Amino acid sequence: MYTKPYDMSIHYLSMLGWLSARDCYLPHHSEIPKIGFVAYEGKDMVAMGFIRRVEGNYGQLDGLVSNPDMPPKLRSQAIDLVTQKIIEKAKSLKIKTLVAFTKDKNTLVRSFSHGFGQLPDTMIGIDLRQGTGAS
Repeated sequence: MYTKPYDMSIHYLSMLGWLSARDCYLPHHSEIPKIGFVAYEGKDMVAMGFIRRVEGNYGQLDGLVSNPDMPPKLRSQAIDLVTQKIIEKAKSLKIKTLVAFTKDKNTLVRSFSHGFGQLPDTMIGIDLRQGTGAS
C-alpha cells in the first residue's frame, strides 16, 4: 500500500462517490484543502484525507474517507496510512497542533493510536511540537 498526493482532477469524483455512498455532505471542489493524500492498494484508491490549514499555525485533519467497496481491513490500513502521512506532512510544515472532529466512536479509538487525545469538548488533538498527546 502506498500514498499519492491528492489531485482534484484524478480523485475528486471518487471522493464524492464515497461520500455519497455514506450519505455525507458533498463538498464543492473549492472547499477541498490544498494538501491531501490518497492511499492506494495496487491501482485501487482506498482512502483519502486532508490537512486544513488554520490561523495560528494550527491544522485540522479533515475529510478522512474510505472507499466503501473495499474490504474493511484494507480500509482500516489505508486510513492509518493516510493519517500517518498527514501527521508527517503537518510536522514538516511546522504545524504546532493538529486537531480533528469526529462523531464516530471507532474513529475516536483509532485516533489514540496516532497520538491524539480526547479533549473535554470531544475534539481530538495532537501537539506536533513534541509529538506526544493533546495540547
